[in-house]
Amino acid sequence: MIGWPITIKGPWRAGGAGPLRFSVSPTGPAAPLTLSRSSVGTWIDGDGILQEAPADAPRFAFDLDTSGFEGLLVEGSRTNGARYGETPDDSAGWLASAIQSGMSITRIGTGVAQGLAFADYLIAGTATATYVDQSYISGASVMAVAQGQAVTASVWFSVVGGSTSNIGNLVVACVEQTATGQYLGHSNSASALGLTSLERITVTRSMTNPSVGQSRLAIIVSDILIGQPVNITIRIACPQLEIGSTASSFIPTGTVPETRDADVLSVPGLQGAFDIRYLTSAGPVDRSGQTLGSQGVLPNPPSHILGVELTRL
Repeated sequence: MIGWPITIKGPWRAGGAGPLRFSVSPTGPAAPLTLSRSSVGTWIDGDGILQEAPADAPRFAFDLDTSGFEGLLVEGSRTNGARYGETPDDSAGWLASAIQSGMSITRIGTGVAQGLAFADYLIAGTATATYVDQSYISGASVMAVAQGQAVTASVWFSVVGGSTSNIGNLVVACVEQTATGQYLGHSNSASALGLTSLERITVTRSMTNPSVGQSRLAIIVSDILIGQPVNITIRIACPQLEIGSTASSFIPTGTVPETRDADVLSVPGLQGAFDIRYLTSAGPVDRSGQTLGSQGVLPNPPSHILGVELTRL
């Protein structure tokens, strides 16, 4: 686990030729470059563990395959419309629906793994039809959406017991429906049957139907062989449903949706016109001709920042 605050390495120069340069590392004091956020936020550390940062505390990004440090995590405001994301033991929150005849779904355990609160579900029985649509988020966990919006559904998932025999497919889906719950369509992930350790699955869908009014997250089990036994245990954790074309960091929820406020990056007292270059692990991101106001807020930062260069115009 890597703690906070961050170190901002100089030089800090109030005048003179050349850019002002600030590099980010996950130790030490955090001046003069500062980060503020009005709410708590979460991040995944270099060991793959979910961490929670209080308001105004920086968060960090790591490559989950190599544990390499990718910089300061900077995100805009998002709302998680999937309720009970932090309390999977609440029976009102994580319910199955549309269980096909001959099949049963039973929550058999809850716990915490990698800092993620999870629930385990046993899917068992002998199906009398080839399609089973299971949703493990309560009916109340739908989010109001409008035509033209992109919605991203995400959940940590793994298969933890039993067998995948006689099951053709198991996917995470982002569902489009009317304001009264009528199904209009869905987009889904690749098959998750081969996942044996918790991994975040994300699915984005553009809401295109003129009748759309809601979206929801679903886990769909399909192509089950009729008359053949099924016994599989799956683990799900931290469901999230948000408006946007990518998944953001997990936003814990209880009985109501919750909002994570935006991260604001600034250099207090720095004003004027600047060319700004954000340094990232994927290469530089330029924001030319930017005007900083009295608070010195840096505009349009990318989500992962290793450094900042400012050249006065």
